[in-house]
Amino acid sequence: MAPKIDHDGRTVCHHEKYDVACNAQPLLEEKDAVILTDSKSGIEVLRNLTPGQQSSLTNTIRNLAITLFENDITITLQWVPSHVGVDGNEQADRIAKEANSNLIPIPYPLERKEIKRMVNNAMRNTWQRNYDSIKHDLHIGIIKPNIESWTWSFYEKET
Repeated sequence: MAPKIDHDGRTVCHHEKYDVACNAQPLLEEKDAVILTDSKSGIEVLRNLTPGQQSSLTNTIRNLAITLFENDITITLQWVPSHVGVDGNEQADRIAKEANSNLIPIPYPLERKEIKRMVNNAMRNTWQRNYDSIKHDLHIGIIKPNIESWTWSFYEKET
């Protein structure tokens, strides 16, 4: 399943991790807290933190978690289902969509896989435009309208 992509080329998971980072910072003043999120993928990423092997945003969250732990602050990430009418979650989704539509930049660099996906998409679009401009002159252009891979079927011979 392909990741959901926002207008700035970042994955929805990236935005949700950023939300966790922003909401965890004020917790340095608290003793215990629960952060509710509908991002299962974000929780999974944060559950499997390995130093130096994650994006800069994930490492920032990891360092913040260590700071909270060292200050005897317990943070619980709780998953809540999305799009099932949970009032607070529905309201948070509306606010997030409004913020996203205002094109507010996130102060973290794009993750490597996001850059790779953006470059691949740009290259694919360029190749398709070039192919579109010449395919009427090619025999293959008659049967193959785009640059996507052929769909192949292999049938076993009957004996």
